[in-house]
Amino acid sequence: MTTEEAIQRFREIYAAVRAEIGKVMVGQDAIVDGTLTAILGGGHVLLEGVPGLGKTLLVRTLSEVLELSFSRIQFTPDLMPADILGTNLVMEGDDGRRTFEFQKGPIFAHLVQSDVVEQVLWALFAGGHVLLEGMPGLGKTLLVRSLGDAFHLDFARIQFTPDLMPADIVGTQILVDDGAGHRALQFRPGPIFTQILLADEINRATPKSQSALLEAMQERAVTVGGTTHRLQAPFLVLATQNPIEQEGTYPLPEAQLDRFLLKVQVPPVQRADLHEILRRTTVQKEPEVAAVLDAERILQAQRLARRIVVADPVQDYVIRLILATHPGGEWADANAAREIAVGASPRAAQAI
Repeated sequence: MTTEEAIQRFREIYAAVRAEIGKVMVGQDAIVDGTLTAILGGGHVLLEGVPGLGKTLLVRTLSEVLELSFSRIQFTPDLMPADILGTNLVMEGDDGRRTFEFQKGPIFAHLVQSDVVEQVLWALFAGGHVLLEGMPGLGKTLLVRSLGDAFHLDFARIQFTPDLMPADIVGTQILVDDGAGHRALQFRPGPIFTQILLADEINRATPKSQSALLEAMQERAVTVGGTTHRLQAPFLVLATQNPIEQEGTYPLPEAQLDRFLLKVQVPPVQRADLHEILRRTTVQKEPEVAAVLDAERILQAQRLARRIVVADPVQDYVIRLILATHPGGEWADANAAREIAVGASPRAAQAI
């Protein structure tokens, strides 16, 4: 089929869809066209209007005409995330054993920032963590997911919200029946048990939940119920935060900030980069990321980084630089005393 024939065929199908929807929807041609455009473009739609104008009817009719599954969620103040995404249910088998089974919720019915990528790779090979700061839509989540694919590492994402609890991050102990009438506590790992962890909008969670990352970021381990569980290596935390929105956010404490090797500013994309983004994401098939390294090679690179020789004068310069941030210290100047309340810790010297 030639391009012209394919376009003509598409026009015929589009006209047939419009005609079928027109049997139900009257006087809403612009809304129907806009919604169909979003569907065909792989996007989403926000319908705004007073009640009774047929918004729900439009969605239901679209699903019937296009032979797509349809579900409706009534958003209310008491709606929980599990009501949308789904949740784990305890299911009992024929042998009496109980297991978790995921019950799907109703929701189941590309990368150009080279400077940011390079700095994240620095942190990965140095064994550190990164705080990404930038506006929404700049590809922070895509960066983390692409890293996981390129390095063949496990990837997990946690959406930090005010009601997030530490157990939602590190995991918790549950009471399990072994089928013989005996019950015992069993540790159920949380999403932190991965290799690349995206802590999305970390400053939206309370300090109590933020602190759940402290031990994992420093010790590469998690302690629950008096038992310490080691994390997989390598382990990298990539946290994001929006520098503009302040309402409903909790600034990261110094103890948390101190555990990030780098704070990377994600800049707005430039003209040439935006052209490349559109070229990659609006073609027939999006590019696939191939694995080029595995965990063992990354660990070898981290060990190699520790073997790099640091000359004594360079090390002494780093030490004096850190001490210069301590107000009233031997190496501090007047500007440091006016601008800095607490100087950098020894961890800062290690990071440099």
